[in-house]
Amino acid sequence: MSRPLRVGGYARVSHEEQKRFGFSVSAQTDKITKWCAEKGHQLVDLYIDEGFTAGNMKRPRLLEMLESLDGLDVIAFTRLDRFSRNVLEANKMLEMLQKNGVALISIEEDDIDTTSADGMFMFQLKVSLAERELKKGSERIRSVFDYKVKEGQVISGSTPPGYMVATVDGVKRMVKDPAEAPWVLASFDHFATHQSIYSTMVTMNEKFGHLRSYQVYNRLLKNPIYTGAHRGNPNFTEPYLTQAQYDLHQELISRNVRVRKNRNVFLFTSLIFCPLCGSPCAGMYKKDATYGYEYHYYRCQKRHVQKRCDFSRSFNEANVEAWLLDNVEREMAQYIADVSKVQASSPDVSERRIRAIREEIDKLNYIFMKGRISAVDYDRLCADLESELARLESQAPAKRDTAALQALLAGNWRNVYEQMSRERKRAFWRGLLRRIVSDPDMNLSLEFM
Repeated sequence: MSRPLRVGGYARVSHEEQKRFGFSVSAQTDKITKWCAEKGHQLVDLYIDEGFTAGNMKRPRLLEMLESLDGLDVIAFTRLDRFSRNVLEANKMLEMLQKNGVALISIEEDDIDTTSADGMFMFQLKVSLAERELKKGSERIRSVFDYKVKEGQVISGSTPPGYMVATVDGVKRMVKDPAEAPWVLASFDHFATHQSIYSTMVTMNEKFGHLRSYQVYNRLLKNPIYTGAHRGNPNFTEPYLTQAQYDLHQELISRNVRVRKNRNVFLFTSLIFCPLCGSPCAGMYKKDATYGYEYHYYRCQKRHVQKRCDFSRSFNEANVEAWLLDNVEREMAQYIADVSKVQASSPDVSERRIRAIREEIDKLNYIFMKGRISAVDYDRLCADLESELARLESQAPAKRDTAALQALLAGNWRNVYEQMSRERKRAFWRGLLRRIVSDPDMNLSLEFM
């Protein structure tokens, strides 16, 4: 190109590059300005995106430049990775430029000039390499962050309700917030008893004078951080819940039970399923106005509403409750014995190797953070370890904790149950059972949480 060109100069640097390498946009803009002066080109404008990654097009000044192509002949930048590190989006932008007769030039890379066939080839090749390096860098950063989390260190200033960031022994950690802790604990306790997010919201907002929304409570109850675990570290912070309590909350939330206040409380809604079609049986209620007789029962809605099932019988709630009280201890004892037998027969070789691999990854992350290993060697070794870890974890048998069931068997739970309200009885069965299984002849068996 011998004639003077209208040039749009583009410069970019991400927050991570500024922090880790000290990159600046001023060095880029100085080089672009000097290049235009030496070549006799007109620098129409400098478009600068500071604090943005090259992994996508969501950069304000880049988008502004692409909307001003009719006033440009060339877009110039210092190196291609300043412009884009995404093959798909780089080609989208290149198509826009070609339609408007605008070329791309990298002033520090002589082989990047889209006005020639060789330049186009090198453009495609180097964008692909830049995208690969971006992804590899993200993987390395993620691994380093995982190592910090493993050590209990905070990697973000934001915390969920009930927690705060504090320096403990010279390290920033996430600890319980004394001002928020009573509200968080009360919210968990209320939900465990009443099994309603809406009820929890109304009651807690009234009790603590808050105006927090339904979504706040929904996120609170679903966030696994309250078990103290985070990104593979089971002891990342102080817990509000045990893992068993958290799992129970998720089970209750997934059932989406609507709690009716003071009337028509069904003990086994979402626990009893049709033995033919497998759909949940709906709770029904009848009352004899003359004799005051109350009758709760469960029936298949696909049969009675949609006419799509042949199971016409119904489950009498009183009969189901009586069967449970007579048989639940026997079923629990058998379940505990079966779980113990399976776990005792499962070899722990894989579990030991999983622990060893995680320790090796932690050591590798530490060595990389200290600069004692190259990025290439780090990527290769980490990929091998993570591949083996994923394979072993997929093969490892799931372990079930029966401690809560054993404690229930050892206690005087039957007398306590008889004194419960219907709401608390419902909560008791939902905390104990995953489902009540029936065959077409109404023979029952149980699946425990």
